[in-house]
Amino acid sequence: MQAFDISDTGKHAVTLYYSGTKAHIEVWDLEETKGNGELSRPQILREPYAHATIDISKPLAEGMLQWPVAIDINSTGAQVTICTVVGQPDDPGIPFQVFRAPPRTAVQIGAGPPAPWELDKIETICDGQYFPLAAHHRTELYSDDERFWVTDGSSFTVYSIEGRWSTLYTLDMHPKPDILTAQTAMMSIHGRYFAWTGERGAISIWDFQTGQLFSHVFISAQGNSTFPVLSSDGSLIAVTRNNTIQIHDTRTGIKLGVFKKGLGNNKYFEVVFLARIISWRTIQRQLRSQSL
Repeated sequence: MQAFDISDTGKHAVTLYYSGTKAHIEVWDLEETKGNGELSRPQILREPYAHATIDISKPLAEGMLQWPVAIDINSTGAQVTICTVVGQPDDPGIPFQVFRAPPRTAVQIGAGPPAPWELDKIETICDGQYFPLAAHHRTELYSDDERFWVTDGSSFTVYSIEGRWSTLYTLDMHPKPDILTAQTAMMSIHGRYFAWTGERGAISIWDFQTGQLFSHVFISAQGNSTFPVLSSDGSLIAVTRNNTIQIHDTRTGIKLGVFKKGLGNNKYFEVVFLARIISWRTIQRQLRSQSL
C-alpha cells in the first residue's frame, strides 16, 4: 500500500497501491470493524466495497519506488480525490482526478460483503492539474458544507464540491511558494478557522467558510519555527515557539499561558500533535490556575 486516507468521521477509508503502470484505488467501510463489539478482537476488512483502476501513461523512472501521491476521501465517503503531489503534464504520475464513491446502505451491509463496484469518475474543473497539497474539509466540524482546498505554497484556492465543482475564492498568502508553511496551515485547521504563519512575528487567523481575515496574533519574531493548532470553536490557538506551547486568544491576540514541561529541541511536530490531543477544557483549566 502506497497511500491511504481516513474520512474525518472515521467511517470510511481509501487506499492506493500500484502494479506496473496501474494505480488501484480501494474504498473501505470502517463501520464493519465494529463487528461484535469486542474491542480486544479487532475485525479484519477483507473486501473493499468500491474500487477503481487508473492507467498511468508512463512507468516509474529508474530508481523510483513510487510516485508521491496525495489521496483523500471526504467526510461522508462519497468523494475520493487523487493526484501526484509534484509533477508536470509530461512527467510520470497521476493528474488530479475525482471519483464518486456512494457509501453502502444498511441493507447492503446486512446482506454481507457484495462484489466491489467500480467508482464513477466525476468531471471537475480541476481535472488534469497537479497540486502539492490538497484535501477536503468541512466549514464546521459537524456541518454538511464541505469544500476542497488546494495550495501551491503561496496561495490557497477553495472549491465547492457540488456538481463539476466551482471556485469559491483564492487567497494569495505569500509571493514565493512555502510548502512547509502551507502544510502547517492545513494542519492547523480545526472547525471553521485556519492559521497562516508565513509572516515573521505574526500569525493570521482566516475564516475558512468566508475566506476573510479573522484576526492577527503577534508573537516574537525571534526564535525557531512556529506550528499552530486551533481549538474547534476558533477561540484559542496553541503555538509552538522556542520549545514551548503558547496559548493565545485568537480574537484579541492576548497570550493566556505558556506550557514548557517536557518540550525539548526538534520536537515541533510532536508538540503540535500534543496540542491536538490535549483537551481544550483541560488547557482552559490550567490557564485559569496560572492566572491565580
